[in-house]
Parts: sequence; C-alpha cells; structure tokens
Amino acid sequence: MNIENKTAVWVLTRGGLTLSKKLKQKKTGFVFFVSDRFENEICDVPFSSLLKCVGKNFSRYPRHLFIMATGIVIRVIADHIRHKTVDPAVVSMDDTGQNVISLLSGHLGGANQLAMEIGDLTGADPVLSTATDVNQVPAIDMIAREKGLKIENPEMIKKINMAFLEKEKIWFHDPFGLFADLSDSLDSFGNLPDCFISETSECDYRVIIDDVICKDDQCLKLRPSSLCVGIGCNRGTPESEIMDLLKDVFKQNALSVLSIRHIATIDIKKDEEGILKVSKSLNVPFVFFENRELNTVKNVKNISQIVKKHTGAKSVCEAAAILAASNGELIVEKQKTKNVTLAVARITELSILSA
Repeated sequence: MNIENKTAVWVLTRGGLTLSKKLKQKKTGFVFFVSDRFENEICDVPFSSLLKCVGKNFSRYPRHLFIMATGIVIRVIADHIRHKTVDPAVVSMDDTGQNVISLLSGHLGGANQLAMEIGDLTGADPVLSTATDVNQVPAIDMIAREKGLKIENPEMIKKINMAFLEKEKIWFHDPFGLFADLSDSLDSFGNLPDCFISETSECDYRVIIDDVICKDDQCLKLRPSSLCVGIGCNRGTPESEIMDLLKDVFKQNALSVLSIRHIATIDIKKDEEGILKVSKSLNVPFVFFENRELNTVKNVKNISQIVKKHTGAKSVCEAAAILAASNGELIVEKQKTKNVTLAVARITELSILSA
C-alpha cells in the first residue's frame, strides 16, 4: 500500500466507528486502524495494543486522526515526537464528533489544515491554538511550506512569527523574488501596517530566501529548490567519493545542499548505484537524459572528446545540470576527482521555482 499521502485514522470505540464510516463515505485516502474488538467492522488494520501499533506506524504516515480522548493521544505519541520539521500532523476528535483538535505539527505538518478538513467532513468544530492562526496573522513556516522552501534553522521560526504577532518590521533578502507577493498575502490578513517590510537589514528580524550560505546566525534561512547537480562517474564509483566531491564543491562555492532540486546524469548511468545512493541520501529526485538531449545544450564550458567517445555526449555533468535546471545558469563548471565529475546549475525562471 502506498501510504505517502494517506491519513491514519485510529478508532477505539463504537462512536469512533460511526464517525469513521462517515469519513469513508465522503472521502478516500484514509487508512483505518481499529481496535480488534471491532475488526469485522470498517477496518484496514486491527490492533490489540494501541501503544504498540502507534509506535510502529507513527512515522510512516504523514497525518494521524485519533478519534478518542486527547489525553490518550498525548500518552501514546509522546515517545515518538522528534521535531516540528519532521513530525507528522496529529489531530484528535471526540467520538461524538463535537470537536476536532489540532495537536501536533499544526503548520509544517498540516495538522491545522487537517483539523479543518475533518471538521468539514463530519461537522465537528476545528480547534486551533497556534498563535498566528488565532490572531489572524501570517506564519512564516506556513508561507515557507506553501512556497516549497526548506527551513535551515527552524529554531528561528518562533522569532519571526513573534515579529508578525507584534507587528514588527522584518527585512527580507529575496534575490529570486519568491516573496514578491508577500505584501498582498499580508494584506489579506488585515490589521497589519503598510510599512511591515523593512528596507534595511539593520532591523532585529531578518529572513533570507537564497541558496547561498551566509554567516548570520540571527536570521531565518529559507532555502529554495534552485540548484541542479550534474554528475558523471566511472562505473562502480562508491557513493562516498561522489558525496565527498559534492560537499566540497558546495562548501567552496558557499552553496546550500538544502537547495538541491535534482541530481542529474546521462541515461546510461541511470542504474549507477553510487549516484542513486547520493540521490536517496539527499532525498532529492534523480533524473537522466539521453546523449542527444545533452548535445543540444549550447552553453557548456568544458567539452570532452573522451567523454563523447564513450557516451556519445560531448558533456555529461555540465549539460545534465543545465538541462535539469530547465536551461538555467551554469554556476559551477566541471569539477572532478579520479572517478567523478560534477557541475552545478541554477534555475533562473521564477515560475519553475514557485511551482
């Protein structure tokens, strides 16, 4: 079963079963975990121990709906909570369907959104307690999530959200223009001054939206998925050699690994174990191109006749990086070790970064 976009629904009582049937009638995408007392009813996974079953499945599902007392939920999830950037969404609903409460990962995990969705499906009242929501002001982590930005230092989220709450000015460094419509977003919340965005970096609240490393520890750093890494290598090159070169190149060029959007190469390397492992380790998609596609790229800097002889492509790493970046800008020309070549290109089209 593909559970990537599923919501686990946990049921202990007959009342919970009634609500589960209502959910199943109105929408798909739920996996029902039901006490084995009712396993002949609506049930995908029966359990005898809620504590043990939650322990096995908590991190496997991106969203959880517990139809039971909130106190029970807190006790069974307590040992599995790690960090707001990785925790799944958790909501609880009483088994009469009066209230549905956002408990954990309200913003980044989407628990607030899930609570409102369940409320629409069942008629329960959504209960949200995140300060930005109850005060009807933006939350920087929600904005980042909507724009596909990775948060490098999540400990700074609280400081920026507090600035929203206190109506303080915030300075945004945004060379990609990803926050160009931020003023419109703020206006939709109301009650915020027109001069909300600071024009100077000297203010106390700063947000950087960039793929370039900076040493300012007192700002929130949001990383766009703007960089594509092209890789070529000899057959059987270990993951460690590829990864070491990648990290060295990114460090030397002050680039954030969190901004990698794709790992790219030629199609004859699509089964290269070392590259596949790097892609998996970085949790970014792996793409590949045929030699005829690579040969269409005009702005490569390093053409190799040896590479062309063996692959049919005049360039692998540079051309693959540029193609993966939708014909973007080559910002790091071919770098190499004994067995690996690597280049980096930056996506320049705002529409692609915003998608």
